[in-house]
Amino acid sequence: MSLAIDTSESKELSQLIRSEATIKALLDASNESAFLYNNQGYVVTLNETAARRLNMKIEDIIGRHVKEIFPIEVANNRIEHINKLVENGKPVRFQDKRDDHYFDNSMVPIMDQDGKVEMLAVFYHDITDHKLAEIKILKQRDELERSNQELEQFAYVASHDLQEPLRKIASFITLLERRYKGALDEDADRYIHYVVDGATRMQGLINDLLTYSRVGKQNVELTMVNCNNVLSHVLRDLEHVITSNDAVITVEDLPKVWGNSVQLRQLFMNLLSNAIKFKGPQIPEIQIKAEQQEGKYVFSFRDNGIGIEPEYKERIFQMFQRLHTKEEYPGTGIGLAVCKKIVDINGGQIWFESENGMGTVFYFSWPMKGRC
Repeated sequence: MSLAIDTSESKELSQLIRSEATIKALLDASNESAFLYNNQGYVVTLNETAARRLNMKIEDIIGRHVKEIFPIEVANNRIEHINKLVENGKPVRFQDKRDDHYFDNSMVPIMDQDGKVEMLAVFYHDITDHKLAEIKILKQRDELERSNQELEQFAYVASHDLQEPLRKIASFITLLERRYKGALDEDADRYIHYVVDGATRMQGLINDLLTYSRVGKQNVELTMVNCNNVLSHVLRDLEHVITSNDAVITVEDLPKVWGNSVQLRQLFMNLLSNAIKFKGPQIPEIQIKAEQQEGKYVFSFRDNGIGIEPEYKERIFQMFQRLHTKEEYPGTGIGLAVCKKIVDINGGQIWFESENGMGTVFYFSWPMKGRC
């Protein structure tokens, strides 16, 4: 069924075309495909770019309805937006797809003397390259998220399943060491010690893996957390370590932030433990404070320890990355990876400044949203 307009409508369109010569000139000046429709969806005029896009002549398009020009899905989409614009008189922007090409469309109303939409100008341009790149990025993001979820699930399951047999090994080898130490030769004692030490380190590694896999996995409760209270708990937990190292901890008043107290406690614990562990020859001095900066808090943990070489800037926050041997400084190399994961999932960033032998400052930012 033809949607060609009748004679009276043709006359009205002809008058509109003559009266809108200026608009036609503007459409022709545009590098984008451009149409001028009346408020019923009939083409008043268009530019050469739009005609070429449709592989038609301008004179064969003028006077036709949207449904006579575009495929039915595209036409229905356009009619929906035309009706919306005519109803509220506000510009409309939308995307559609035609023949494997993506287009960005902008509709602008042209009012009559009574303030009603008489016509509308439509501009559209090909965004296929941009859209395909966007789709590719989203696909890669989804694949990365899926891989991360699978990795975390694997880490959790593997760690959980390893716990019980390792506990048995550690228990029996410790019992063996206590009962037979000195009864065998020195080599046997040394070998047993190696096994006990290895089992202990493996237990620590598994526990750290479980901690890492759990961060962000649970539906944690978010509340307004007083960071002063969190740090007080951490200082009590580390009291023996602080005292045995004669560490001096200086703390400025810390803010309340929107987050999870368990995650913040883990974050503070790891940063403070590291500051004490990697001490220099002098008494450890650690300063903890937070400053307000452009919609976020920036926390800092400053120490006077051994420092970090600049080339380790990225590597230090990766899992299992150790800058020293386990004999020099025990640990699993997961602590800072846990810190980064906690900060990341809460919308912040973590970084450090350091000079070898001159101490280190670890910074992390935390959004101020939801603060009271």
